[in-house]
Amino acid sequence: MFENAKYAFKYALKSEAIKLSSIKLAEKEKEELSELVSKAVSFWSTPLYNSNLLLENEELKKKQQIAIDNFSRYLMIDTLYDLIVKKSERVYIHCSWDPAEGIARSVRASEVPTLYLPIKTHMFVYKDKILLDDYIYYDVSQSDEVNEKNRRECIDRSCTKTLKKYMDLFN
Repeated sequence: MFENAKYAFKYALKSEAIKLSSIKLAEKEKEELSELVSKAVSFWSTPLYNSNLLLENEELKKKQQIAIDNFSRYLMIDTLYDLIVKKSERVYIHCSWDPAEGIARSVRASEVPTLYLPIKTHMFVYKDKILLDDYIYYDVSQSDEVNEKNRRECIDRSCTKTLKKYMDLFN
């Protein structure tokens, strides 16, 4: 229980720092940055939401849903904090259990009991685009149609690349 309060306080402070630092940003820049980070977080949280739909125990499903919501919120706050407050050029997000990595912090803080994240992918979130490995996943300057096409192609490419690496282990 104490851990939850500690994380809630930590993320409340980060949220306030984001609000204060974003005062200097233009309204359009805030909206674009928020949408961009939301797309990045959605990539990581969608498999969690989908796996939760398969649970039959309603009590467990409810508990898991709270943890997944917290994970999404914490990953969004961590990413925005790095981009806005720390003024990082990019935020690196990938499936790693290194305690210093962003996704591990968010997972630990949210206490997601079972984790179904996308296969090993390297995501780089900049202020104007998201890259999956070397491919553009989302770009603020592109149309919705182009971005949707890029997202589908990136996921296909990264899945194929990862599956090929996995199969190469047995050859």
